[in-house]
Amino acid sequence: MRSYQLSSNHALGFVFILLLITSSVFAQKWVPVKQINKELNSKLRLAQRLERQGQIEKAIEVYKYIVDKKPDNYSYYNRYANLLFKSNDFDKLNHVINRFLEYHPDNENAVVDLGELYYVRGDTSLAFNYWSESLERFHHSVSFYRVLFNGMIAHQLYDKAENLINHAREYHHKNDLFSLEMAGYYMIRGEYISSAREYLLYARTNPKNYKIASRQILRFPSEENIFIGIDSLINNEINESGSKPYLHRLRGDILFKFKRYDDAASEVFYVEALSGNKGKEILDFAKDLLQEGEYEKSEKLYTEILQRSEFQKIAPKALLGLANAAEKSVINRQSISPLTYFFPGNLFFNTDFVQSVDVSEQHLQKAFSIYDSLIITLPRSTYSAEALYRLAELRFRVTRDFDGALKLYRKAYEVSRDRNLRNNCKIRIGEVALAKGDPIAASKIFTGEVRKREGTDIEKSLKVRALLSEYLSGEIDSVIASQNDILGLLGVKNPLFNDVFEFMNFLDENYTKTNQEGKEAFKDFVKGELLVRQNKLSEAGEIYKFVLLNYPDVPVASATRFRLSQIQLQFGKMEEAEKTIEPILDIGELFADEVSFMMAEIAHYRDNNIDKASHWYELILERYPYSLYTDLARKRLREFQKNANLEKES
Repeated sequence: MRSYQLSSNHALGFVFILLLITSSVFAQKWVPVKQINKELNSKLRLAQRLERQGQIEKAIEVYKYIVDKKPDNYSYYNRYANLLFKSNDFDKLNHVINRFLEYHPDNENAVVDLGELYYVRGDTSLAFNYWSESLERFHHSVSFYRVLFNGMIAHQLYDKAENLINHAREYHHKNDLFSLEMAGYYMIRGEYISSAREYLLYARTNPKNYKIASRQILRFPSEENIFIGIDSLINNEINESGSKPYLHRLRGDILFKFKRYDDAASEVFYVEALSGNKGKEILDFAKDLLQEGEYEKSEKLYTEILQRSEFQKIAPKALLGLANAAEKSVINRQSISPLTYFFPGNLFFNTDFVQSVDVSEQHLQKAFSIYDSLIITLPRSTYSAEALYRLAELRFRVTRDFDGALKLYRKAYEVSRDRNLRNNCKIRIGEVALAKGDPIAASKIFTGEVRKREGTDIEKSLKVRALLSEYLSGEIDSVIASQNDILGLLGVKNPLFNDVFEFMNFLDENYTKTNQEGKEAFKDFVKGELLVRQNKLSEAGEIYKFVLLNYPDVPVASATRFRLSQIQLQFGKMEEAEKTIEPILDIGELFADEVSFMMAEIAHYRDNNIDKASHWYELILERYPYSLYTDLARKRLREFQKNANLEKES
């Protein structure tokens, strides 16, 4: 009976204690997991911000709080451990790493971290023994090799890291194991031949991904000793692996990079032979030559393609390429034009006209002849559509035969099934109307097309050109009123956004903010702009002179002087241009550094007058030290000095 009473008392006591504990627990506030995670993420952002601000000790405190709350979370652990490594706080590191390993004993990153801790605190033998034992424990897994390799590299244990990879390759019997990692490692260290060897090893086992190797090797410095070493490696690879297309393609890429164009062409022809002579490789190569400015070599190669019977299927494409090379050899070598310096590249202030080209030049006539023959021999084909468009471009941009160009653009639009080419034709048809001095007709063309093409990829380009037409017709207030709509439609990522934004700022400064006299002057300025759009430069010059004579103090006067000086320079009147821009330079106002740079480059590149160019470059450095052109001016002056010293030595 006593025994029973004692047992009952014990039981009652236990129940009482249990009730106390339970009530205590439930009295505490229950916090949902979602709320805890939200708090920790907020703390994490705070820690990262403190770290960026250089407040390392405070960041460590916050990271400690986070990791203590979630000691098994690798993301939190990793950030905290990295910061402790940087702070050399070895005691805390030891605690944090070992605690994390209690939760995740097989986490390879944390295992390597522990070895790194041993190493950085001076226990070198312990570190290497621990890593070696861990390698065995993880059964020599490829992933552990990779993590350990990166850890060794982080501590500049380069020899050990290389030995580790060699060990991995031997153990797994794979010579190409980690070839990409080793290639990148050697490249960072500037050991380019070793890097190329690893990339070739990767390409050998992954021929479909050879472009990865090619792309990286092509980033190597253009030094002769590097070329010799790489070319030797590729030739050895060809001899060992046989004539595989990707190897000859790779060698062709390398030869091209180092400007061995003839040898590169031979490799590409060999690739074609191995791949069935489809022609794509050699056509791409000829186009690459063109983009490098190697016009004669490109023409020569296109001619050779046309002469080879195995490439008859691509003859029309080769003919188009030959004509393109012929016209570019003339157009792209034109002397530098002063008309391109007023808001460079901006659609609202620049035309696509090519200046100072002899239309009777042999190469240009060759292009005309080829396009004509393609139009006749392959009517209503993809090739004739391309030929029609390019011929129209020559008529429009070079000969300024606007009526002839218009007919060709319309015909190309009718024949072509290529959306981009048809879009370009529609745009050019409107631009021809502008070039003929009829902005109202151009506006109707562009606006009409906008209604038809709403929601398509050409709509924005058409709307911008409709705005340009409205501007050139003198409807300035209407243009300004549509500012927000057009910018909203374009969006900041559209390539025309900056053009419109710059143009609207120009209107704001020179029209909106001025008085009635300034507005009248601006409208006359626009008349000059319309004449420039027609390439009637002499007449435009007279309009600009009229503006300067009658409205010398209005805001648009500076822009007018800039424009007039461009036309004077185009006609070779350097002294007149210098007088025209004097007021801009004297008061150092808007366009002062731009016109100075224009004067310098025209003297430098077109007139080959180094003394005059030096004067203008020096003026930029002296008067406009914060100009965007300062660094370039300084560089050019150094080049002049270097060339002068070389002439003295010789």
